[in-house]
Parts: sequence; C-alpha cells; structure tokens
Amino acid sequence: MLGRTRHFRTLARALLPLTLALLVAPQASAADKDGNYAVWGPGGQSCNRYNEARAAGDDAEFRLYAMGYFTAYHTFVDDTYQLGPGKSFTDIMAMVIDYCERTPVDSFQRALKLTAEELAPERRRRAPGRRS
Repeated sequence: MLGRTRHFRTLARALLPLTLALLVAPQASAADKDGNYAVWGPGGQSCNRYNEARAAGDDAEFRLYAMGYFTAYHTFVDDTYQLGPGKSFTDIMAMVIDYCERTPVDSFQRALKLTAEELAPERRRRAPGRRS
C-alpha cells in the first residue's frame, strides 16, 4: 500500500504544474508562424530514451507526461471528449510504444502527437449520455 501512496504523490506532483500551466495558457495555437513550438520535459527526449526507460521499468515520468498530453488534448481540442473511445490508456500507450520501437530517433512528444492524430477521427465528441 505504501508504494501505491508514493505513486499517487508522484503523480500529483507531476500533474499539478502541468494543470496550472494549462489553466493559464492561451487557448490559441501555441506554435510560431512556422509551426514550431518548445517542448519541455520528457516530451523532448527521444523515443529511444523512452524505449530504454521502459525496458528498465523506469518509464513513470514518460507515462505521466503522456497522461498530461492526452488530457490537454481532450481539454483544448474543440469537439473532443475523449480520444480512442473504448480504448484504455494502456491501449493508447501500446500505440505510442509501437511508434517508438519503429522510430527510435523521433521525439517522444512527436509519438504522442501522431498517436493523437491517428485516434482523432474516431474520437468521442460528447460525454456519454449527452446529446448534441
């Protein structure tokens, strides 16, 4: 039970700054006129680094970053309730893992972005039980 409590404290500490940043961030596109934007944290690391961390059982920081990324997607992309309806976070991360194994030189953030783009056409647009 102590390990689980520690995990939740780590999760809360990791997600709090991200949540606060999302609350104060402008809702317009954050990219510059050429489509470039800064990437902080594990997102700026390579897929190869993620693959190594996962193999060592030390990928919690990457998973927390991914949770924040997909939650931000749900929050800021219009007409979106949930990416990958019917898929668990583990299912979605399996897609990220597949991409990172095939493309280790790419960034972890790009793997998340491309996974979100792949899931977007079939996203759930409204909360369950809500009519449009």
